[in-house]
Amino acid sequence: MLTTNKTKKLTIDETRALFKRTAERAYDKMLNSERGQQILKDADNYGILYNLKDRGVNWLDLIDEVKSHQEMEEGAPHATAKHYLRYGRNYSYGL
Repeated sequence: MLTTNKTKKLTIDETRALFKRTAERAYDKMLNSERGQQILKDADNYGILYNLKDRGVNWLDLIDEVKSHQEMEEGAPHATAKHYLRYGRNYSYGL
């Protein structure tokens, strides 16, 4: 059992509900933050799929995937490669 600062013992169901509310608040805070909006914008630019329905975004995975795309783009040897990395999924190049 988990205890609060008032030393009230919580049942398993109360503890689950507490963790669920905490996770939902953290998710909503990230979604509505400037950083969260920038991550979604970057994901859209790179063609990375995510699901906003039913709090379906795994923020840690999405941040890692965006960062990976940014690192590939920074390491690309010339402008055409950078353009393909950024827009390749959104346009047909016939490759």
